[in-house]
Amino acid sequence: MIQHSRSLRIAIVLFAASLMGCDLGESPLKARVMLAVLDRDEWGANTDNIVVIDPQERKVTWVPRDLWSGVIQNRLNKAFALGGNELLIKALSEFGLRVSHGVTVWRTLVSDCLNNAEVVVPVPFELRFRYPLSPVTPIEEGYKMVSFSPPKEVLRGERIHQWLGARYGEIESGDLPRLRRQRTFFQAWMAAGYHCAPNPAKMRVTSEAAIGLLYEVSKNWKTETFMESSLVEEIINGKRVLRVKTLGSQKMPKKVVSVGQCAVDNGNIDRLIRSIGAAMIKVDMHSEVPEAIKKHEPSLVLVNRINDADGSSGLDLIRELKSSPETRAVPVMLISNYEEAQAEAIALGAVKGFGKAQISSGVPAELIRSCIN
Repeated sequence: MIQHSRSLRIAIVLFAASLMGCDLGESPLKARVMLAVLDRDEWGANTDNIVVIDPQERKVTWVPRDLWSGVIQNRLNKAFALGGNELLIKALSEFGLRVSHGVTVWRTLVSDCLNNAEVVVPVPFELRFRYPLSPVTPIEEGYKMVSFSPPKEVLRGERIHQWLGARYGEIESGDLPRLRRQRTFFQAWMAAGYHCAPNPAKMRVTSEAAIGLLYEVSKNWKTETFMESSLVEEIINGKRVLRVKTLGSQKMPKKVVSVGQCAVDNGNIDRLIRSIGAAMIKVDMHSEVPEAIKKHEPSLVLVNRINDADGSSGLDLIRELKSSPETRAVPVMLISNYEEAQAEAIALGAVKGFGKAQISSGVPAELIRSCIN
C-alpha cells in the first residue's frame, strides 16, 4: 500500500469525479459544489486543496490554498478549521466563487484511490524537484532530488505522490505550477477510467445534494486554476500569500530585458513575453545591460548566445553579470539551441534557458513564468 502523503491534496477531486457505490442518480440541481481535502486526518486541520465543481459550465476549478481571505484575515486554507464547510463556502464567495454545497474529507479517504493506479502524463520539459526523504516528513528534515523527463512519464506508486506534491523545483516552484501538474494528472486519471468509493465516516457534507452533483463530473469537463494570471504574491502578517490584483492595486507588469537578438527574434520574444503578462525591454549591446538593469529593475535578463549586433559572446556577458555585485542577483537565461552552451551558462550562475527552436512549443513561456513569478 502506498504511504499517505501530503501530496494527496488534490486527490479529493478524483474521488468526486469517479464516485461509485452511490445510487443517487443525477441531481436536478445545477449548483456549484466545493470539495476540499484536509492536510491530515482530523477535523481541525487545514484544507490543503480546494476545488469547485460547476455542473452548469462542466468545469472543475482549482483554488489556490494560499489566497488571502479578508473574511477570515488568513489564508483561505484556514477557513475550514475555523468554521467548517460553512465558513469555507463564505470565504470562497469573497472571490466570486458562489457555491451551494460543500464536501470536505480526510486525506486518507482518497489515498486508496491511487493504490495500484498507473497514469501516463505529458512532460513538456525536464522537471527537477527537491522532495522530502519520505512522503510524510517535512522537507526541512532532508530531501532527495526527483525528476520527470519529456515527452511523458508513467506514474505509479510514490511517483504519483511526487508529481502531485513536489513544489521546490529548479524551474517550477510554488503552488501554481503544482496545481497545473495536478490538473494534468486529473485529466489523465479520468481518461484512464479509474474509480473511487466514498467513506462517510471520513467526510463532512453540507447536504446530500452535493454527492449527486459530484457524480456528474466526467473526463470531458474543462479544468482551470482560479484567476491564475491575476494572482500576485504578497507578505501579510509575516505570511507569503496570494492576492487577486484589482484595478486600484494592480502592480506594474514584470519586465524582461532581451539582449542581442535580431529583429525577427526580438519580435517573437516580445510576443512570448507579452503572452504571459510581462513587458520586454530591448537592449542591443552588452555594454548597455548594466545601465538597463539599474533603470528598469527587470525580473529576468535573456541573453543571446551570439550577439546579433557585434558577434560578442553571450556567455561572457553572463559571466560579467554574475561577477558584479550590482547585477549578480538578477536572474539570467541564455537563449541557445545548444545543450553544451546551456550547461555552461548554468555553471556560470544562469537559470535554465531555452532555444529559439522551442519558442512556439510553450516551453519558454513556462520557464520564464516560473522565473519571474
